[in-house]
Amino acid sequence: MKAPSLLLALMFPGAVMAAPPQANDFAWGATIQMPSDAGLQALTLPYAVLAGMTRDDRGDLRVFNASGEVVPHGFVPLPPAVAARVDAVLPLFPLTRLEAAGREPLPDLEIERDRQGQILRITQRPGPRPGQAALGYLIDNSQAELPLVGLEFDWASTAAGHLAEVTVEGSDDLEHWSPLALATLADMRFGGEQLLRRSIELPSTRKAYLRLTWRSPEPPTLSRVHGRYQDAPPERLDAQMLPLAKGPEPRSLRFDLPGPVVIERLALVIERPNALYQGQVYSRRDRHADWRLQAPLHQYLLNVDGVPLSSDPVPLPATRDREWLIRLDQPEVVEPDGLSVRIEWRPQRILFLASGPAPFQLAWGNPSIEPAPGISPILEDGSHLPAMEAVLGEIHALGGETRLQPPFRWQALLLWGVLLAGVALMGWMVTRLARQMGGR
Repeated sequence: MKAPSLLLALMFPGAVMAAPPQANDFAWGATIQMPSDAGLQALTLPYAVLAGMTRDDRGDLRVFNASGEVVPHGFVPLPPAVAARVDAVLPLFPLTRLEAAGREPLPDLEIERDRQGQILRITQRPGPRPGQAALGYLIDNSQAELPLVGLEFDWASTAAGHLAEVTVEGSDDLEHWSPLALATLADMRFGGEQLLRRSIELPSTRKAYLRLTWRSPEPPTLSRVHGRYQDAPPERLDAQMLPLAKGPEPRSLRFDLPGPVVIERLALVIERPNALYQGQVYSRRDRHADWRLQAPLHQYLLNVDGVPLSSDPVPLPATRDREWLIRLDQPEVVEPDGLSVRIEWRPQRILFLASGPAPFQLAWGNPSIEPAPGISPILEDGSHLPAMEAVLGEIHALGGETRLQPPFRWQALLLWGVLLAGVALMGWMVTRLARQMGGR
């Protein structure tokens, strides 16, 4: 390399293309166990991988094939969780009269209440029924444990068929009603074809009672109604227990995160029953930064009639801070014995192209490694691509802990040396010139 090129490399080291990293350039590695040879593989990273990474941008991670070549990878969101769905047959009461004077909004029914006005039982009133079809129905949803999201009806089909518009209202006391849906039910036949619509979609509701009112002159006679229930998708969070240490203040505790884990919730794990801890949660990027308040803390473990009752985790704003502090409003000095902290975070997932020979290896941990180039936006979306779920094998050392040391900036040191040498040279030249001019 010529002198100008060497000087350019020293002054602008990023302008010189670095050699691609090798597996031994990283501290840790693990073989990726793939269920098939599909070209696109997905891998959820365990805590040990996140804790071993050093860069906040998660750039010190690579996937290698058996030839030692880096294959493209990218971080992608988790696929959406599937919510639990349950169907149940609901009690159904026909209504032939929908309006009445006084405090009898449903004259076809006997409604038994307790002293506080809570509904205990609903029964159909005995006696002759008017010679007309039901104008509506009352549906008892009071025993449901999940949100109701739809109704499906059974009726006896007729040769003439029917097309009926219906309104659905909800109530918790059978007196005050709010609209939920307006829909059309159909059972039509013509020319050997059939148009059948037996269901109604509802906004998610926990109303105890629903009232159906027909808006058409010849509605069907319902024989049974099915309720469709769907809970919210379960929140997918990974968790890890970490030890607590004494903080810098008498009534404080602290813990550190070794890697780029974005905590979403934390909870004190309390071993001593009937204990209460209140205070605040703080965090900071490193020891040079100021502590920032993240959330109030209220944690307890109580014994209620022999049953342990514990507090919910503390939600936290998203941050990549590494150092955490819990300041407690306790009258006495708090010792970390019998206490630990459980952190929860959204699982980190990557997609990678299984190009080249297997087996593939995940490698991570080196602060001097620059982030890998971004992969195609098609892969970064990843939600609709058929990726196979791979798993990580046993973790082993590659380059070892020496790779975790901060990089030695020899370029900066050498550049400062060149600059100081230049200043010294200029000083020597000025001094020599001054002596020559003084001797004349």
